[in-house]
Amino acid sequence: MHVRCPDCGTSHLTNAGMRAGLKAKVLGHDAEVDNMEFGEISSGFDQSLKEDVAFLKANPFIKKDMKIHGYLWDIKTGELTTDVDG
Repeated sequence: MHVRCPDCGTSHLTNAGMRAGLKAKVLGHDAEVDNMEFGEISSGFDQSLKEDVAFLKANPFIKKDMKIHGYLWDIKTGELTTDVDG
């Protein structure tokens, strides 16, 4: 089971913001940092959840017969929604 929380702190991070912070701390590596991805949710939570489940299904370290489901968790109501069946 994979659960994504739309209101968690990391859901508000952007690749640009993470790159800027990293460049300020690691001087002289701008080109490498510019090519890094930090998991920004730019396609909406439903699509991001589908991408996460597909990523987990394709992972060679996870058994192929393992069932993977994805849910969005509303931290205010405790409700799980958007079942993505992997």
